[in-house]
Amino acid sequence: MATARGETTARGGCVPPFMAPACTPAPGEACVCVRTHGEGAGLGGRCISVPYREGTEVKAITRSLVASVLGGVGWEDHFALRRLPGGPGEAGLWLRPEMRVSGPRVPSEAQRPSLEPRYELRIRYFPKSFVSIFAKDKAMLSYLYHQVWSDYMQDYADQVNQDMALQLGCLEIRCFYKDVPFVALEKKSNFELLEKDEGLCRFFPKRLLDAGKVSDLLLHL
Repeated sequence: MATARGETTARGGCVPPFMAPACTPAPGEACVCVRTHGEGAGLGGRCISVPYREGTEVKAITRSLVASVLGGVGWEDHFALRRLPGGPGEAGLWLRPEMRVSGPRVPSEAQRPSLEPRYELRIRYFPKSFVSIFAKDKAMLSYLYHQVWSDYMQDYADQVNQDMALQLGCLEIRCFYKDVPFVALEKKSNFELLEKDEGLCRFFPKRLLDAGKVSDLLLHL
């Protein structure tokens, strides 16, 4: 069975971690890079290199990644791999579990660097009574939360009004620094450290940062 190897996390400047550590496959293996979400993964997600053999099915990759990211098994049927769009007008494509992992499926995949992810691991199917399940399973809830936040920042943040984007960004900072006293975030020096280490574009859309001032953001924290 395939086993996930290696991971990276984005830090500073909001540069998505599109490159995964080099994968050293065993004889007869190849590697595929998959983007995942979750605590500490960064805005662009965490990339994991997964070795596979000819004939390995997508469900084996999914099972390996779920076990690696969530630290256990039991939720594999609720996850799926989606091919990441690689060119203008190209849509994402869900991969069927019984499909075999092989080489590039479309021309844009062949043009990507070997360490750049071709697929993304996503929660696609909600379990029954998901509210009570997510309340008990913090790892599953965290994965969903970061998946949704990533979607919001990439696809919707520039479309919401400025006040809403500002409030959501400040709430995300509060969540990100949940163990830090609120008064500490009010200090300009700590806010500047956040800007340097994480990048404000992890929390706010570019148009808001271009139009606003740091002091305006401090008031909302």
